[in-house]
Amino acid sequence: MLSISASCLASAAVCRIKFGKLEMEVILNATLAGGVSVGSASDLVVTAGVAMAIGTLAGIVSSLGFIYLGKWLSKKINLQDTCGVHNLHGMPGVLGGCIGAFSAGFADLAFENDNSALLATFKALKDGRTVQEQGWFQLAALGVTLAISIGSGALCGWIASHVGKSGDGDFNLFTDDGHWVVHDGDKIGDIDYNLGETVEHVELPAIENKVVDEPEEKKEEKSES
Repeated sequence: MLSISASCLASAAVCRIKFGKLEMEVILNATLAGGVSVGSASDLVVTAGVAMAIGTLAGIVSSLGFIYLGKWLSKKINLQDTCGVHNLHGMPGVLGGCIGAFSAGFADLAFENDNSALLATFKALKDGRTVQEQGWFQLAALGVTLAISIGSGALCGWIASHVGKSGDGDFNLFTDDGHWVVHDGDKIGDIDYNLGETVEHVELPAIENKVVDEPEEKKEEKSES
């Protein structure tokens, strides 16, 4: 709770510094980064100050990701992160993994007076592993996780970009005509589904301001009052 609260304050502060006001995408997402980063070390962080420091750092990293990094990756490698997963779960998750490894390496300080709790948290210590070795093992596990996630994500992205195009040759992925039988009554009509193009100017119909006369009964009630 303290870590999430700190990430809320940090993300709001970044928005105020950058825009002078709050930015909706950052506030809706980066405020949760503290909970993502503190998870791995939640049973080792024993002070409120450390938890809030982790949340503050996670909130700043995630906010900067939404403001700068997401747009840069989209421009450079055409990364389509429509839900901001990389900025909310990716970078704060890696940060949390590093913090968890660091916390594990110094876990004997957190459990200085309770060796049984330390052994219950890291069962490999019973076999002779030290807390420093445990920290390196957790850092290695983070590397393995990144390798699996990046490799599988790249594979799934390649498959999605090369398989599943509309069966009739139309590259419009926003309609079902290529794969489903669409009856005449269900067709929407000629609609431009090219959502990637920016609409620069929209002509709005002029709205006339008309004054509607009040009913005579309400006028009489007002005059009597």
